Amino acid sequence: MNRTQYASLLVLAMVCGLVGGAISTWLLMAQSVLAQASPQKVIEAEEFRVVGEDGTMLWRVGATPQGHAAMNLFNKQGSSSILLAWDTDNTPFIRFLGPDARLDLGLNWYISGEITPGLNLYDTDGNLRATFAVSARGDPFLLFLDPDGGVVLDLEMTDRVFDVTASGDVKETDKKGVSLSLNALSQSGVISRVSLDHNGLDIHAFKGRTGRLHLTGSSIDLGEDILKSRAVIGSLELKNNRTGSTEIRPLSSLVLFDEKGKVVWSAP
Repeated sequence: MNRTQYASLLVLAMVCGLVGGAISTWLLMAQSVLAQASPQKVIEAEEFRVVGEDGTMLWRVGATPQGHAAMNLFNKQGSSSILLAWDTDNTPFIRFLGPDARLDLGLNWYISGEITPGLNLYDTDGNLRATFAVSARGDPFLLFLDPDGGVVLDLEMTDRVFDVTASGDVKETDKKGVSLSLNALSQSGVISRVSLDHNGLDIHAFKGRTGRLHLTGSSIDLGEDILKSRAVIGSLELKNNRTGSTEIRPLSSLVLFDEKGKVVWSAP
């Protein structure tokens, strides 16, 4: 190989090296640009925040110390206004907070032997004072509570109809109709009850001596319980045990009964 051939080979090798280096650099840069342009499908983080121009937090999504997810919406002062999270019993809830992050309204699951959706109202101290929920059977009910959480008033509605058997048991029937019941309660239990159904209006008092007032469209029935009438004003059916016949008393009548249900006086 003479000098001319050697020099030509050396120049060719240098040119090839420069061209190859440029091409490889361009390819690497293109791959890097393409990688940056491809969006990531999964982003992992413990917390996401949206803040205003002054740095005030307006929205937050993150994990709680209990390992649940929670989302907070804040007002422009940075106070939490809406909270979506999981309760300590592993049920989801939405809570609306008033001034100073005070709990005012909650939408969550009402739990009392059964888990049903419910709407809760709270007082200024954060105590639950009222609950509107739906039972597992689909019957709506409204509860009013004292500051200690005790139920003092219970309003229930159902489309199921109940009748009282001869033995005094309450049995559900195949009939359909709206029934309302309002119960006043204390720590010792139900003290009074007002119920309205296809049979009429019943008012029961359970504190002290038990008493009952039953109102229909044609009579007023006073008694000690559901089956024991002691006085009836108005129309009613009286069965004569000796003859087996049934007498329908007029609206102007008054009938008094003894403890065993026997008529002791009537007029007219």
